[in-house]
Amino acid sequence: MLRATVCALCGLALCVGSFAVELQQAAGRAGMEITLTPGSSRALVRDLRGIDYSGQVKSVVFSYGQAKIVADSIQIAPPPGLTVARSYRPAGKDNCLVWELQGTAQSPGPTVISYGLEGLKWQPLYRLTYEQNRKVPDRGSINLQAEIAITNDSGLDLEAASFLLALGGGEDSRELRVRDEGLDLPAGWSKQWPLVTAAGSAYIYEAQPVHLRHVYDPRVYGKAVHKLLMIPAEPGSSQRLYLLSLPEAPMELFFPGPGETSNRVPAVVTKWRAQVGQEDAAGTEAYMLLDVGVEPDIVVEHSVLASRKDRLALDKLGRVSGMDIIEQHRLTVTNHTGADVEMAVYQELLSTWEIKPKPPAAPIAEEDEPLLWSGPLAAGETRALEFILIKHQGTNA
Repeated sequence: MLRATVCALCGLALCVGSFAVELQQAAGRAGMEITLTPGSSRALVRDLRGIDYSGQVKSVVFSYGQAKIVADSIQIAPPPGLTVARSYRPAGKDNCLVWELQGTAQSPGPTVISYGLEGLKWQPLYRLTYEQNRKVPDRGSINLQAEIAITNDSGLDLEAASFLLALGGGEDSRELRVRDEGLDLPAGWSKQWPLVTAAGSAYIYEAQPVHLRHVYDPRVYGKAVHKLLMIPAEPGSSQRLYLLSLPEAPMELFFPGPGETSNRVPAVVTKWRAQVGQEDAAGTEAYMLLDVGVEPDIVVEHSVLASRKDRLALDKLGRVSGMDIIEQHRLTVTNHTGADVEMAVYQELLSTWEIKPKPPAAPIAEEDEPLLWSGPLAAGETRALEFILIKHQGTNA
């Protein structure tokens, strides 16, 4: 397999206009620290090498064959007391870099060679468990865990490696890391490992309070009712930034029944895709929204009861140039889930349409998605909603 090697060069013999070197054995690898960043195909590698500078070693050569190392990103950090006098690539060896060092090492610390590495394909895999509040059906809590699958197509054997997933930036940056260290991932291999937080917790979120709402929104979700987890997160908070920084990836969703703590088989396989929600009607609380899939046991039926034309407008030639189409609509929502739910029903409203009666302010939808009704929907209950759409067309628009 292709390998990146660091070799200690010693036995410098000065000649006229040149020098001779004797190549010793490869320096031992103390470990590799690999940082992955969402949205970037390039990993940052800190390659720690144990080089004995007690003798006459004054040069280090880094040769990486066909590995997908970014050539202009390679840097060396020798132990304190040593500095780089110059660096160069030997003639005809584009995949080799030599550093000539000067000074005396003051400690036996590792030599760190850092570089960008292409070809590491990775993806988180989330597991979210929702625990319902028995007394308040639309309230509960979530536990969020994750693993990461990594495929090494870099052409470089990763040895004694630790992996870090960097999230966000600045003061609010957070990170996840692979639980175990000292891992090997040879070139061409794929492996999967658990992720933990910087503090070592197996839970990204543990017992995080959430609000479960069932939503019918025809423009966003078509004719299906979707379940949304509403996670409290104030604007500008580190929690909101953390939720948004988690990479979009497959997620298994578990809904344990009463008295259960977990499921072996996920109830839903969907994607982690956190979105910003609006404040509630009172403007006192903001949410992150997580769509956890379709609820097939809540059925919405939509029918047009009547339709007529009104306010016909004519042009100078007596042709119809505009009109209003007035439609009477009915939506029926039936809860077959066997449990009480919190429901919100929206109706698409174009800029040239009017709706009567005027709906209340929408707490979590966009302004052009009016909320027809929201509230509790008991198990087995059917609620009928009637409204009128006035569609202004032509010169009436």
